[in-house]
Amino acid sequence: MARGGPPKKDEEGRSLWAAVTSTVRPLGDRPMQARGLDRSERDRRDAPSHPLSDTDAAKAAMRRRIARVAAHNAETAKATLAPAPPDLAPGRTPGLDRRSAERLRRGKLPIDGRLDLHGMSREAAHAAVEAFVLRAHATGKRCVIVVTGKGRGILKESAPHWLNLPPLRDKIIAIETCRPEHGGDGALYVLLRRQRDRGP
Repeated sequence: MARGGPPKKDEEGRSLWAAVTSTVRPLGDRPMQARGLDRSERDRRDAPSHPLSDTDAAKAAMRRRIARVAAHNAETAKATLAPAPPDLAPGRTPGLDRRSAERLRRGKLPIDGRLDLHGMSREAAHAAVEAFVLRAHATGKRCVIVVTGKGRGILKESAPHWLNLPPLRDKIIAIETCRPEHGGDGALYVLLRRQRDRGP
């Protein structure tokens, strides 16, 4: 065997291998598609290898059941919801018999309380009307007066709207413009519903 270094074929092999490896990039630097993996294969690869424990499966089943029951209850409540009562307005008394409506219009019902809104801001007047009506209803009062002031003031325009909003609307049967001796068109009679017997 001749001396003097490796055979020529070995040198060519090394050169060829160096040329091939110089074009290779690590898989971590290439997109998933270039590795020949689609999304489903990636998801399967990343998914935990162990199945859900019995406790986890029971919790998931319970959450699904609670969601179904909540949805059913919401649909039932929506189906049985009573229609909203008609808006309150002077001259409109659908919740009253004719005789009571006439007595209210003529100011013949006993007046159990009076609230004067003169000098209040809109926000303060709204809060005062709500508190006054709720307190009057809770204490069994039947007919009260809310004085708003005459003309085209903001309180006169706003008071009927406030009386139509929760939590007041379901406690009121009717409203009516007052007679002159009670404030005229600058005041409202507010006829309240009677408290239901709650039993012992």
